[in-house]
Amino acid sequence: MSSVSDTYSSQYSPSSPWGPRRARRVHAGVGQHTAHMASSRHEQGHGRAWGIALFCILIVLIIGAWWAAGHFYFADRAPMGTSFAGQSLAGQTRAQVENAVEKKAQTARVTFRVIGRPSATLSYEQLAVTPHVSATVAAIVNARGSNPFAKAWPFGSHTIPLSASLNDRAATDAVNARVLTDGEHMVEPTATYQPQSHAFVATPGKSGLSASQSQVHAAIMRSLEGSSSRSVSATVSIEKSSPSIPDASATALAAQANARLNTNYTISNGHTKAVRIPADVLASWMTIQPNAKSYQLELTVNREAADKWIQDTVPSKINVAPIDQHDMYSPHNTKIAVKSAGYNGLKVTSLDPVVTAVVNGLQSGQPVFTVAPMQTEKFTVIKDVVPHNFSVPNGDPWVHIDLSSQTLTTFKGTTKVASYPIATGKAGHDTPDGTFYVYLRYDTQTMRGPGYVSPGVRYINYFNGSVATHAAPWNVANINAGRASSHGCVNMLPQDALTVYKFAPLGTMVQVTGKAPASAAR
Repeated sequence: MSSVSDTYSSQYSPSSPWGPRRARRVHAGVGQHTAHMASSRHEQGHGRAWGIALFCILIVLIIGAWWAAGHFYFADRAPMGTSFAGQSLAGQTRAQVENAVEKKAQTARVTFRVIGRPSATLSYEQLAVTPHVSATVAAIVNARGSNPFAKAWPFGSHTIPLSASLNDRAATDAVNARVLTDGEHMVEPTATYQPQSHAFVATPGKSGLSASQSQVHAAIMRSLEGSSSRSVSATVSIEKSSPSIPDASATALAAQANARLNTNYTISNGHTKAVRIPADVLASWMTIQPNAKSYQLELTVNREAADKWIQDTVPSKINVAPIDQHDMYSPHNTKIAVKSAGYNGLKVTSLDPVVTAVVNGLQSGQPVFTVAPMQTEKFTVIKDVVPHNFSVPNGDPWVHIDLSSQTLTTFKGTTKVASYPIATGKAGHDTPDGTFYVYLRYDTQTMRGPGYVSPGVRYINYFNGSVATHAAPWNVANINAGRASSHGCVNMLPQDALTVYKFAPLGTMVQVTGKAPASAAR
């Protein structure tokens, strides 16, 4: 069997003048038709490819926009489909969500209706309901987790309740106080501190009536679960009720609390000061009340109250202020003596560990003696220049010792006050001349030196090393004669020594001039 190309070849040979041209025409016609068909198919395929590509790009853009919305816009906002308290919060910021939650917590009311009795409309605070605003806000903002696509998903809904802590018994007691008359309601035993008797006293319980605790609980839960109304109403029934806590429990806890009042709780600075916490203060920190979950009586300690009292009271009781040191200096800036010694102080650095120790001890009933963390406060050294106005009449006091005349004269400035006979150091123990200042004083002292011990020496004013003015009742004859006879000190008659001792306090200038005579000066 021959092909089409074989047929054309056999009919038109290359030697025919028409053959090749005719063949070329035929072949050209067939080729153009084939090329047109191929081009059409190519254009159609190219169009379909662009359409698919555009569709894919559109899908990617949609997914990207969806992801971006969930990742960025809803990052710290309430996701789509989220509602709270009957209102949609989708797309609201954390601050807006928090505002909505706080408004619900503050304005919500629950009305309890009792047939034949007045109704009671109470707030969460009155019902001992503690809203958890932060936890609720977090639950709303994270209602669909962290998946960006889920946050922006427009379908489905999440209703978030108000998170809160409930005390069913306290809530029921609040309802009872409104719907029951005095003497009707059941009373649990209690133990309270009585200031008159300075002790905790137990009060027995009493059977009576009570609103249904389960119905009160259900009404509160319905309010928390997201009603669009700020007020929820519920009908509750009145039941006969007996105390769930035995009287013995209140009596036992009162005894435990009273034992703590007689226990030593002391805070010290570790040195010289301490404060014992008074019993009435301890009593103000302790409360005997039912546990919120078990509703069994327990003794609790109010840490905040303890912390406030300790922070406010203890520092002033155990801090020690530094005492400044006063150093005496001459007019020429030479240190003479320490007029009064300085002492470092102590200051509390932190009372947090003290509060913890006291609260734990009070909770367990164990005595506490705790040392507060303290830091040293350095004393300040103050330079006091001694009085030195000596050039005017009745100026500052000073003393002149004349070795040549064996006399001591007191002055106030240029004004002479009095002169006294003395006996100064003998040869080999000469009293040195110069300007000095009284730097040490003793009313009575045992004086010692090479070859002598003199107990009970009175009215001593040291002004130059071991050289001093003092009473010398054993040397009266030489004092009266003006004979240098001491071991270097300035011997005086007892009464004269007392007068000079009173006249010349610490820092008084003493001028010594002249030279002791070899024989009696008088």
